[in-house]
Amino acid sequence: MPQDVDARTALSIDSLVAWARRTPSTPASSSSAIAKVRDQVTRSGITLSGEDLATIERFHRAFIAEGVALRFTSHGRAPQPYYPTLAQLLTERDLDGVQSGYLASENAFRVVQSLERRNLVVPVVSDLAGPKGLPTLAAVLRERGDSLSVFYTSNVEDYLIRDGRFPAFVRALAPLPRASNAVIIRSWFGGEGSHPRSVAGYHTTQLVEPIADMVNDPRVAEVRSYRQLVMRMR
Repeated sequence: MPQDVDARTALSIDSLVAWARRTPSTPASSSSAIAKVRDQVTRSGITLSGEDLATIERFHRAFIAEGVALRFTSHGRAPQPYYPTLAQLLTERDLDGVQSGYLASENAFRVVQSLERRNLVVPVVSDLAGPKGLPTLAAVLRERGDSLSVFYTSNVEDYLIRDGRFPAFVRALAPLPRASNAVIIRSWFGGEGSHPRSVAGYHTTQLVEPIADMVNDPRVAEVRSYRQLVMRMR
């Protein structure tokens, strides 16, 4: 890795990932990284317990141990072979063949870094169909004069439909101040070729729908399964 900062920032994401692959961590580098992270989080102004710090370190050590070969895992289930590695996620290209991730270029990284430094990345932990989360977000957007552009749900709607609470989510989503071209992005985990928009070689399908179309579609009120919801989008 070049010592010169300008030389490092000029490297492509492919070069950075290749360097990470061939440069294993050492006990010294691991200890140094863990200490730096602990120092940063303890200076954040948020009160953290010993248990909190231990959890952060446990996750950090997973990244150190696996490096860019890290894959998603969950309790009680082994990683599936189609789960992408961190390296694959970092170097992925869109349908136009462009690397568009926030680490794909120095400029993209600086945008996200600037948002983080200005405390503008704000996690909202909420029940999407509940009485507080989205209504509170709507109030904040109206107060700030802002509007929603993108709403990413992954496959949470699947669980809302199973619980009979999907209509409540749609009702909560509808009044959010939003741009005229605002979209909802959802993930379909049906397997390769399981949806008209599936891409060959990919197990999951990412689906984009204008929010206005969704909240104004009378068929949405009749949805009884996640499959039925996503198959509207052809």
